[in-house]
Amino acid sequence: MSNRKIALLALCVIPAFSSAAQLCTPYKKIDLLNEHDYLNYQKKQYLASSDRIEVNHLFNPKQSPSLIEKAALPENELVYSETAAKLAKGPATSFELSVASSKSLLRSMGRTTISLGSQTLEALGPIGDAAFIGLWSKNIADTFSNESATSYDKFESIISLVDWFGLFKIAQRDIDAKIYADRWDAMASGKHYSYTLHKDLFTEQEFKDKEHWLKYATGYKTFLKNATTNIVNEVSMRYQLYYLDSVNAQTIIARQLISGIDQELYKGIAHLLSANYKGKKNFFRDNDMVCDSEFSALTNEGERPVYDLDTVINNFEQCQYTVLHNLMSQIYHFSKGEIPSASETQIRTLFNKAIESKIQIAQTAHVNIEQIKLKLINKMKLAGTAAINKLFTSGSVVKNHSFIMTQATNTAMDELVRSEYGRSITPTELFTGIIILEEAYQTCVSWSWGSCNKIGWVPAVSRMFEPWKDPVLSQITLPQKTVYLTQFDREIDSIIHNGWHVQPLESWFDNQISGFTSRYWTQKTAKESEARIKLALFDTNYGCESSYDCSGWSSSYLANNGITQSSSLHDIEHWMADYEGKNAPVHQGRIRRIVKLLPGAITDQWLYKDYSVYRHFAKPDTFDLKRFAPAIYQTLYQAYHEDHIYSQSELKKIAKTKIVNLSAEINQHNSGWLSSQIGDFHRYIALAQLQMRTSGHFAPNSAESSSVLFNEILPADIRRWMIADIPNGYVDTLKMAMDAFFSYKDAANWQAQYTVNLTTSLNVNHIHDVINVDFNSLALRQKIAAIIPMIETYNPSQTQAGSSACQQNLEPLYQSLWSIASDENLVWIPYLSDHIDDLAWYLNSMEQVEKEINHRPMCTGI
Repeated sequence: MSNRKIALLALCVIPAFSSAAQLCTPYKKIDLLNEHDYLNYQKKQYLASSDRIEVNHLFNPKQSPSLIEKAALPENELVYSETAAKLAKGPATSFELSVASSKSLLRSMGRTTISLGSQTLEALGPIGDAAFIGLWSKNIADTFSNESATSYDKFESIISLVDWFGLFKIAQRDIDAKIYADRWDAMASGKHYSYTLHKDLFTEQEFKDKEHWLKYATGYKTFLKNATTNIVNEVSMRYQLYYLDSVNAQTIIARQLISGIDQELYKGIAHLLSANYKGKKNFFRDNDMVCDSEFSALTNEGERPVYDLDTVINNFEQCQYTVLHNLMSQIYHFSKGEIPSASETQIRTLFNKAIESKIQIAQTAHVNIEQIKLKLINKMKLAGTAAINKLFTSGSVVKNHSFIMTQATNTAMDELVRSEYGRSITPTELFTGIIILEEAYQTCVSWSWGSCNKIGWVPAVSRMFEPWKDPVLSQITLPQKTVYLTQFDREIDSIIHNGWHVQPLESWFDNQISGFTSRYWTQKTAKESEARIKLALFDTNYGCESSYDCSGWSSSYLANNGITQSSSLHDIEHWMADYEGKNAPVHQGRIRRIVKLLPGAITDQWLYKDYSVYRHFAKPDTFDLKRFAPAIYQTLYQAYHEDHIYSQSELKKIAKTKIVNLSAEINQHNSGWLSSQIGDFHRYIALAQLQMRTSGHFAPNSAESSSVLFNEILPADIRRWMIADIPNGYVDTLKMAMDAFFSYKDAANWQAQYTVNLTTSLNVNHIHDVINVDFNSLALRQKIAAIIPMIETYNPSQTQAGSSACQQNLEPLYQSLWSIASDENLVWIPYLSDHIDDLAWYLNSMEQVEKEINHRPMCTGI
């Protein structure tokens, strides 16, 4: 583990608080949360990520510090190497534990010892005294702060720093990261179709009315607007993911450091309060293991003589008493400062140093996140601006505009020539932009004696076509980069502060489904219309209303006139318009049929071209699924064409399912594979996944959070330490608790005795006060002093032989222990309340054993 990275801490990169199983589980569905639901989800996630610590109850005395196993941070990396080394080494050694004591202490920390080996025991480490632990914890915090301040200088960019955490270096293991990386790489490198659209356009002239091309020009500007919005979404998701993983990494680091301090603090306190029994350390939470042999002897089946049973019972009770007395005596001496290296001053200093260190660690992690946030936002804006600049410098925008303008200009010229001069425009006129009004001709330029002695050329009368004077063409203007850069700035700021607007993305998804069905039907209709035209043109057996005027043309004749089966409808239209034999009676019926069908067929073809050729001009809110999302296209085609599923909502579900299934396969393919299969649908699934990855905020979209993006903060279990030292906060509360705990009262001033016998209630008296004191009403220091004579009342060696074996009322004692454990002051001192509470529960469980003893023949007289 020592050579692995921090974020590192999982094979799949996701919020720090999820299990590995959750991290690596493929997504089963994709749904976007609307703005309201997302903010509620953030609140829910923040509570879950904060170990369910509520903002209004940051320091809950009933919630013990986490004692997760102290992980080793990477010592051989550029960042936090010194911090990692000091965390791994621990405080200076004061006490070495035996293997048995180490196992016992681990059990008291809630660890299993079934598979404990030397590595685990070594990880537990030696025990430091109060002074060493305090100095070590402060040193850890200082080193973390210092290394954080200088870490940015070791990397060329903030992204390199984020990458160091292992977030994108293990992208092949992380479905989300791979999706984002693949997609943005395609966008940033100019491989997205937004940059190459001009390469797919036809070079042949498309004679459509100029208003149609104006509509295309307007549509292309809408396409560029949508492309800019897409860049905003793409880049914001990419850098939001970077930010989430940065918060995750800082959370992991801070938690490991704070947990490391808690672990050393626990080890130190547990060692100070431990007691020796039978030659080994006895820790509070391990007390149920100390009397194992006596308990086994007591519960062993078989016949024994009465006197033998009596001995076994007394041995067991003596062991219980000794354990209880030893441990509580340690608490008593601890409160009086009588334990070596654990004076009141030393213990107060220890707790204060630990708190100061946690405060510094939390503040350092918070500052790191804020610095990373600012750098990522700046980097995000630069990356988005660079993508737009690349779109314009690629030449795509100019070439697309030039294509539209050329087509519109040529169409306008053709319309002018046809309307004013009654002929088709020539290729030369289209090429030069000069309309020939009257051809050049030869004439005599010099006469002599009635004859021409010099012939010259009279130049053609021509007219230069000026597009800017055309009221329609003048509206077709070159898109300006500044417009889209301004749009980017506006929209990126809006997304940062308001989050992603889900409804436009849902509408976009719906548009893709409707675009698919529209393409399907326009293609089907266009093919059928064209087939009818060519049937009438090429099939000589084609029937008309009457046979005498239905003669056709031979294929060779049509070919000689440039008409074949591959000819476009525009070619056929132009040939038909110029056909010299159109008035021939034998062709009238067939010509009428073709002329009647042609306008509708051309319209059908243009409707199809709107989806197949000029989609990004005519339908800028959709993209070509067949080319850029072939896997989704094939899935929808099968559902629509073969399975006859026509419901838009059902088709959307089918598409979503396919996207999820393909995303789960991403690790089986090379880079760029998923993008090539689902195209722009990536944006939908990427946002759905990203929403789920948030670690949340306790009050998103409020004064506590200035934005929706980049608003994730450290979880409450870390963040709370940033305010631990405010007036009347945790530090002041702990100080008051220690004031109440540390005492120099003498236990000899307290007495305890039963009212009648060992089965009756227990009275607690103070020699200088009234008798029968209510134990619960005592101050903490009085309770700790009074509990010692109470425990001594239960000493089997001081009671009559046999009486303790049959009459042992433990309830007054464990109720008094619970009273101490739940004391309003003791609960604030780390671990002490838990230790005493464990003793009370132990005695409570032993009461059940005592009840069994009372039913033995020796006690019942049977």
